[in-house]
Amino acid sequence: MPTCSDCGHDLFRKDFSQGQLRKQPTERRCKECIESTRGSVEATTHVSDYYNSDEEDRPKLRFAVGDRVECNHNCGTWFHGTVIKLWYFNSDDDEPMPYQVLLDKGNKIYAPDDADDTIRASNVSPPECFVCYDNSMSADNPIVRDCACRGDDAGFVHVDCLTRSVMTKLETIIRSGRDDGNTALFVCCGTCKQPFGGGSPSAIALAETCYEMFRDDEDENPFWHSFSIMNLSTERRADGRLDEACALLEERSAKIYERMEALTSHGNTDRVAKLEDELCDILIDLAGIDFERNISTGVCIVAVLNQAQYLNEKTRAYGCSCYSCRKCNILQRFCSLAWENEDLEKALTYAEKALSAFQGNGEHAEQHAENTLSNCLCYCGHLKVLVGKRDEGIELIRRALSIDTRLYGELYSVTNSRRILLQSILNG
Repeated sequence: MPTCSDCGHDLFRKDFSQGQLRKQPTERRCKECIESTRGSVEATTHVSDYYNSDEEDRPKLRFAVGDRVECNHNCGTWFHGTVIKLWYFNSDDDEPMPYQVLLDKGNKIYAPDDADDTIRASNVSPPECFVCYDNSMSADNPIVRDCACRGDDAGFVHVDCLTRSVMTKLETIIRSGRDDGNTALFVCCGTCKQPFGGGSPSAIALAETCYEMFRDDEDENPFWHSFSIMNLSTERRADGRLDEACALLEERSAKIYERMEALTSHGNTDRVAKLEDELCDILIDLAGIDFERNISTGVCIVAVLNQAQYLNEKTRAYGCSCYSCRKCNILQRFCSLAWENEDLEKALTYAEKALSAFQGNGEHAEQHAENTLSNCLCYCGHLKVLVGKRDEGIELIRRALSIDTRLYGELYSVTNSRRILLQSILNG
């Protein structure tokens, strides 16, 4: 485990930024120590504090979003571009950078300092928008390229032109009765089909547009209403605006509880089941945000598991067995969250709880349930190996491999991945 050079504690990797982990062991400082020693000006530039601070308290910069600049990139080579974001937060560093810049050649960089030897004003015109053929822009309507389209002018588009184009396409689809829930309209480039990066100007603008279109349309378009909320919360989370993401999810969960009560009284069990699934997804997202904040997820986890138990009992009352593994699946997702944050002990705890919940239910004859058991065994086994319980872990992975081989055969991709994992553990 890495050690902080300030406090001397052995900590998990998640307690250090990627930038600190790349430093020499004697120079590494954990996030808590960095926060405790920041000055009054620097304190507002931590991503979560920055978005919640007053604008007048933020450091003043020379350029605004939409301004044309030249950037010193690759040790003395200057490239023309456009400022697309102020105080850009890169997860590899300890604090936001003054500018994120979209270069005219298509890639994005950030300027670490607001100084002439790093970034300076440019008098070269920006590329044209491929929709309106205009190259003028403003802070509210920059020209961006957040996809894989390449070429002198390919892919450059005003944010407003992009959102209007997508809205027109969707309205046409809905009017024609051919709406199949194609969410790619709001998350992918229509030309190259590459997803826009999470937290990019295109992704945020499209998520906000979708939300404005469907925020009050739950009855007529329940699918798009739900997607618009989840998508916007995802983009705000990717942009570091965790409080705003939480507010959206908490507001939606409160409405779901009210809606479920009304629908249950009218016997609309199909719609209730869909809302129950959405509610579990929301609560899990809230727990994930808590992981990012490095605060206790206990309250949110208890809420999710209580909801899962309620749904298990309810679906059994309906005579439906397809949700009988819900609690197990939710615990596996918490296991994944903890694993992503490199808290292996907590991840193993959730994996063991998932396995216990599954084995204690006693209603698992269907193939999908055996698949869930296989996933539980593999999660738990792999984590046991990582925390030093090698023999126990190998036995669990062998059980998972046996189930997959029986269900799907030797050539199935998951069977093969289990076999490779087991072989790599056995070899060393």
